Amino acid sequence: MKERRSTPPPEPLAPEFRQAAGGREANQLKDPWTGLYTMATLLEFIRYEIDGGAQTERNERFVTPVCAVAIGVDALSSLKDESARARLTETVGRTIGKITRRSDRLARKGDDFVALLRRTLSKKAREHYAPHLAGSVMEVTREIGLATTLCLGIVSLTEHLVKDPGDMVTKAFTALEAARKNGPGSVVVYDLREMK
Repeated sequence: MKERRSTPPPEPLAPEFRQAAGGREANQLKDPWTGLYTMATLLEFIRYEIDGGAQTERNERFVTPVCAVAIGVDALSSLKDESARARLTETVGRTIGKITRRSDRLARKGDDFVALLRRTLSKKAREHYAPHLAGSVMEVTREIGLATTLCLGIVSLTEHLVKDPGDMVTKAFTALEAARKNGPGSVVVYDLREMK
C-alpha cells in the first residue's frame, strides 16, 4: 500500500537536539562505540511518528501508539573504574538491543539509553517490556560479575500529550528521574501530577 505524509516535511530539529551523545557529529546515524542510534537519529524517528509519516493511507485516521522508555543503569553511578563502567555499559546496551524488537529503535545518551517502542501503550511497556528488560539485564550482568538493576521512565505519544520529539524525550527522562528517587529497580510512567 502506498504511503503518504499527512503533514508537510518537518522543520529541522532545534540545535539543542541536533547534538549527538558525547559531542559526536550530529549527522551520524549510529554511535560508533556501541552501534546504537545517536539521540539525534532517535529524535528524527520520533518526528517521523508524530508527523504521521509511518501511517499508510488506510490507517491514517488512527494515531499509532508509540512509547519512549528512558533506561537508567543503577550501578553505573557507583563504579569508579572506567573499564568496568565501559564494560557494563556495553553489556547492558547489547542486552537491551537483543530484546528490543526490530521495528523499535534504541539509542544511547551518556550512561542512559532510550528505547522507542512502536505500536505500544504505556501499560504494555510497563507490564511486558520493563520486567523482561530488567530480568535480562540482571541475568547477563550477574554473569560478568557486575550485577545491576535498571530504573525506567516511560512516556506515551498518545497518552501524555507529547508536543514534539524533544518534549517526548524530556518527559521520558523526567519519569526516569522520578523512578531513580523511588530507588533501584523502579519503573515510573510519566504523570504530570506526580512530576511537579
